[in-house]
Amino acid sequence: MVRVEVAGAGTTADGDDVSRALLALSVDAAHIGTFEIDVATGTLAWNRQMSELLGADPEGFRGELTEAYRYIHPDDVPR
Repeated sequence: MVRVEVAGAGTTADGDDVSRALLALSVDAAHIGTFEIDVATGTLAWNRQMSELLGADPEGFRGELTEAYRYIHPDDVPR
């Protein structure tokens, strides 16, 4: 078993928790924008970096896929 203390978390983590923490650290350090779409509900969630890359207000985004189309090039939006 591998135990890793995640800096600033004040706790230790195992397995998947370590992987998630390292991924989050890497994504944050590299300023990578990520998103996840729930195709069943048509909702979208993206991280703070994605908001910054798109110039979107992270507090104002409601997670609607149709709303996200405002930030996508018109040639890439389904018709």
